[in-house]
Amino acid sequence: MQLFEEYLNIRRLFLFAFLLLYIPSNSYCCLLCPLHIPARPKPLDQFRVPSIQKLIRTSETIEWLCQNGSRLSTISPECRSEVAHLFCSLTGFVASLKAEECPGQENKEQCVKCRKENERLYNVNKWIMTWVDSVGKMPSGISDGNYHWLGDYEQCQRLKSQGLFNGRYCLLEFHVPGAVIRPEQCPEKGTDPLEVVLGICLPANCSTEETQGLVEYVAEHHPIQVNCQPPGQWPLVGIILVGILLLWLSVLLFVSAFRWFHHLQFPPIFDAFCLQIHLRHSLRTTQPKDNQRFQSIHGIQVIAASLLVLGQAQVLVLPYLENTGHHYALLEKWPAQIALNPTLLADTLLALDLFQLAVNESKRRPKRSLIQIVWRRFLRIWPIYALITLSMAFVFAHLGEGPMWSRTDIAKRCSNNWPENIFFCLNFGHLISLEAQFILFLFLPIFYLISIGYKRSILILLISGLILSNLLFLFFGFLFKFPPTLIPHLRMEIEDFAPFANFLITPFARASSPIIGLLFALFLLQKWDEWQHLVKVF
Repeated sequence: MQLFEEYLNIRRLFLFAFLLLYIPSNSYCCLLCPLHIPARPKPLDQFRVPSIQKLIRTSETIEWLCQNGSRLSTISPECRSEVAHLFCSLTGFVASLKAEECPGQENKEQCVKCRKENERLYNVNKWIMTWVDSVGKMPSGISDGNYHWLGDYEQCQRLKSQGLFNGRYCLLEFHVPGAVIRPEQCPEKGTDPLEVVLGICLPANCSTEETQGLVEYVAEHHPIQVNCQPPGQWPLVGIILVGILLLWLSVLLFVSAFRWFHHLQFPPIFDAFCLQIHLRHSLRTTQPKDNQRFQSIHGIQVIAASLLVLGQAQVLVLPYLENTGHHYALLEKWPAQIALNPTLLADTLLALDLFQLAVNESKRRPKRSLIQIVWRRFLRIWPIYALITLSMAFVFAHLGEGPMWSRTDIAKRCSNNWPENIFFCLNFGHLISLEAQFILFLFLPIFYLISIGYKRSILILLISGLILSNLLFLFFGFLFKFPPTLIPHLRMEIEDFAPFANFLITPFARASSPIIGLLFALFLLQKWDEWQHLVKVF
């Protein structure tokens, strides 16, 4: 009867893991998943600038739209009014510059009338000079990856504050052909387009879809991605989150200051709000006195976590750098791989974390059940994870202003699917939940099976999983020509970045590190004393 109950428990455990693994994984909103890694910059001789004929055709399109062409009938009246105001002012200003010279002394009356008319046109439309000046232009450093032609954000804001033009700053992302040569004529030449980001002041009452349609129509270029600055009004959820953050910060400072000046002992619940305790634990590089083994593990974790944060910051800001060429040049030096490829450090943390968890829980059994282990670790990480996810979704886009704050892709990756991200429903396979997956589907079943006497079978399964994980990584790497790291130092281009990024952070491809940690903790640690004795002998 007892064996039958144990069999049912095993079946329930693996059925639960099976159902969780097959929840649809179509979310690409985790904070640590890179959206885009920019390509290496190309030489300036491959850059193709717009022709004079294209500029003349664009000016004719603007003049036609000024006359309320059929294209303007597909947008809202508010947007149509602002677009007509912009294009007609631009047309009138160009017409005043191209006007014929006024008559001289032979016809004074006509001369005065002509000059007054030109002056009137200039005064009415001279704000358009500020608008043209605010549009981004081709800067220097293109060969070094300077594809961000941001323009002047303050000039756009000044036009709105002075009531001259109700505009908002937008960033247009589009691809410019990298060479005149066609790929079918010379396939070995680099013809990949340049990813240009252009800053421009566009009508504020037009939606993103209307703005994108008008820009693509005028520029005769498809596709063009439009990112405009978010509205100034904060959402209600964002205000509530800011209030929670301020309340939490106030309690944190009060408890820390009171404990610092009065040296009083608070109830244990207040230790969660004490800065001294948290800084001491997070920066501690030694183990407690009751644990004399492996004193260096926590120190390695602190160093690896610090470098991981540095590397993730580098990956997140890489699409926004002005000199990506300098960033890629650093990769040729091997120390830069530690800071610029954080996925290498993620393996270190996963291996050490699973090793330490297995060692600690092996000593504590049967004081705590496996459910208590998971529940305690969940309470340690989930509240701050949920707060960060909600803050990125509803607060981050409103924290500042300027050209780069119009890049709302970081906030959108969380605002679209924040409920699923908070409860890990659609976030399987991403780096931020790898530890949770390995604890649920690797650590818990293994500990449960070992507790009922399946130690030899677990050893075989772990070794098999280690071999299969490495073979899987090598197979997909050779099949799809994936580079070994997220940002390779070799000059190789990845045709489709999304499959490579998703494969690189999937648990099946990175399972070898936690398996090594579990193997050492559960099976090789028993031989540790014998190995230490042999080392001392030699």
